[in-house]
Amino acid sequence: MDLLPELRWTAAALPATELTLVAVFSPEDQTVRASGVAVPEDSEPPAAAIGRLLETLMDRLEALDPTTADREMNPRPVEPHPGVSQPVVDALAAYAAGDVAALDALDVTQPGTAFRQRAWRELRGIAPGSPATYGGLAERCGTPRAVRA
Repeated sequence: MDLLPELRWTAAALPATELTLVAVFSPEDQTVRASGVAVPEDSEPPAAAIGRLLETLMDRLEALDPTTADREMNPRPVEPHPGVSQPVVDALAAYAAGDVAALDALDVTQPGTAFRQRAWRELRGIAPGSPATYGGLAERCGTPRAVRA
């Protein structure tokens, strides 16, 4: 049995904020397996917030998708390299630079309940910059009473 490579991760700081987008992905198919926004607590540096988020994402993968979590994660981030195609890295960098549609082409496979899967699928169908309410999203998911979920 061939072992799959370690998961990789990348990050992109959002300008004029303390927020950093983080994506954990499988390098062989460039599919995002976990993602989130790193938010520094108190006066911690962004790197500490990213580290904390990565631990949380891997803990979540261990609980919901142990097979993926067993691959472990390469500790070094994948950085942008001009002229080298790196879909996840390039998309996060483009999004942080203002291209709000840059993430649309990425393949995403994140563990979650059937409702979460529907919600994520429906969220991806909302055009960037378009208003959406929790009630509207619940309706799109076919469960109009699931506003709080």
